[in-house]
Amino acid sequence: MTCLQPVWYEELQVRHTEIGPDGLLSVKSFFDYMQLAAGKHADHLGVGIFLLHEKNMLWVLSRIRLRILRSPGLGETV
Repeated sequence: MTCLQPVWYEELQVRHTEIGPDGLLSVKSFFDYMQLAAGKHADHLGVGIFLLHEKNMLWVLSRIRLRILRSPGLGETV
């Protein structure tokens, strides 16, 4: 039996294409990271996009709040 995780943790390393002119991770990339993690978590829970597509269903994120305490720089892990 697989243990389903109610909270998903994903570690990602900041790449060149994800930083802004200030050398820090862009807000858009923060949201991209969260969307990537949400997709992997949905797959883990059995409600991923491909599984739902077969049933003509989808899930939608209706709202999000993001508080950035410190923006990481190139090569750092989020």
